[in-house]
Amino acid sequence: MCVIQKIDVANILNQYRCYQIIKSIKILEYYHEKSSISLILKTKTNSHKEYIIKLIHTRYSNIEEEEKRCEFSEFLRLHDMPVPKKYKSTNGTYCIKKIFNNICYCISVEEYFGEDVKT
Repeated sequence: MCVIQKIDVANILNQYRCYQIIKSIKILEYYHEKSSISLILKTKTNSHKEYIIKLIHTRYSNIEEEEKRCEFSEFLRLHDMPVPKKYKSTNGTYCIKKIFNNICYCISVEEYFGEDVKT
């Protein structure tokens, strides 16, 4: 089990210049296979902003691949495609590496875009 606390989420958002007080965290997806864990979190803040934080175990993806995915998503958004805005970190990249509970994650933050369409 991976434990991510409000302070961890606040620190991640701070690295993306999203300085907010965290009101709630909801796990949208939790993937666990052997010693690999990946999470997708939905975060609500005191200013009613909602963010999606993706923590992908580096076993499944590397930072370069995730960065390219984010860049492509932003390219689509800037050309009027309906995709969520990706935030850049303070180091100028969409993805950062961070370790929680001795597990290395590739992390990205995007705006909450609403529920997925169910078929």
